[in-house]
Amino acid sequence: PKIGVKAGALKGLSTITALIGLGVILYTGLLLGLVKAVPFWNTPMLPMLFLVSALISGAGVVILVAGLQRWVLPKTVKAEDVGESVGGLVPAVVMLLVVQVLVLFLMLFLMSGAGTVAATSAKFLLSGAYATAFWVGVVLVGGVAPLVLVLWVLGRRGKMTLGRAVDISTLAAFCLLVGGLILRYAVVAA
Repeated sequence: PKIGVKAGALKGLSTITALIGLGVILYTGLLLGLVKAVPFWNTPMLPMLFLVSALISGAGVVILVAGLQRWVLPKTVKAEDVGESVGGLVPAVVMLLVVQVLVLFLMLFLMSGAGTVAATSAKFLLSGAYATAFWVGVVLVGGVAPLVLVLWVLGRRGKMTLGRAVDISTLAAFCLLVGGLILRYAVVAA
């Protein structure tokens, strides 16, 4: 026999899982932000940074999986099958990247002017031991490259095939995920 689920129950379940997901997303940032022994982490900006980074990474995973399905199963998964998912997330990725840049540089600005240990950590990221990871991994690979790629896709809407737009968005998603991992590593390590 078929087991029916009412739309209201699915909506309620979706709300509950979204709230749980939000809690999981914020957990790392909140946990690190409460560690007073590491002044660089002890800021309300860290949970915000980790939240935005997690949202970007989530969008990146969806885009990457959609694009990879098309590459792995080209005969069964067409660009039209994944184009709507990818196309709907690309503008959100642009907005989230801008927010992430603002939060990240605000955090670095605040920490640079804070106590000596927090300022030293910020200096490690900007010009010290973790500068290469920060500037190449976080800024270039995780920020500039995907932003340029998704803006290119958005700017050429109607002028490029849907398949090419999905392929470029998939590459941008890969960059987002690499940048997100390096961001977390660099912030924790510094």
